[in-house]
Order: sequence, then structure tokens, then C-alpha cells
Amino acid sequence: MNQTPTRCSRILVKLSGEALLGRADYGIDADVLKRVAGKFSARRIEVVSGYRSPKYNLMLRKKGHQVARHSQHMEGHAVDFRVRGVETRQVLHYVRSLHMGGVGFYPHSQFVHSDTGPVRYWTGS
Repeated sequence: MNQTPTRCSRILVKLSGEALLGRADYGIDADVLKRVAGKFSARRIEVVSGYRSPKYNLMLRKKGHQVARHSQHMEGHAVDFRVRGVETRQVLHYVRSLHMGGVGFYPHSQFVHSDTGPVRYWTGS
């Protein structure tokens, strides 16, 4: 069953670092977050990372974080998130089932990465 909510009742975005979401000049597709919120009746979605400037991305790489050199985050095409009260693996399986772009799973930090690039899947640490 494909659930496509027409609107999301409320998404609480908790920003960290340089995370930005929903600005018109960035191409982050909020459709995935809206679908996740609808599927899990989520009142809150915690955004771990959205847009990252190249400088911030480089700083994370230098500190040893698992950050791609040419990250979709720097283009504003990616979001890392978790849903309070929902197992991260449940969110992961649902987002993968959408076939809407790249989906990564980071079990240690318990978040899902979604981007608007080609469909692909990976697991970080």
C-alpha cells in the first residue's frame, strides 16, 4: 500500500551543525520526510544533518566522520534524520521501499540518510 500524505500535520526539525531544511535555494526534497511522517504518524522528525557548506563538510572529514568528499549534503540534496519512537530499521526499510534516491543507514548513530541522487543503498558504522 502506497501512502502519500497530502500534508504533514507537524514536523519538528531539530537542527544541529549547519543543518538547513526547506529553504527555497536548496533542493532538499521534503517529500520523503512528509511520507515518513505520514507512514509512522510522526509528530516529530529529528534532522541530524541537512545542507552542509563545503567548509563544514571538510571539517567533518578531517575529524574522522564518515562524510563523502562530494557529499549530496553540499548540494542541498540530502537529509539525515531519525523519527522519535520508531525503530530506525523500520524507517530505513520504508524509505528504501520508496525508491526515491540514495538511502544510507548508520546503526551506531541511529539515523537514516536520504538523498535525491541515483537509487543506491549502503550501511555506515
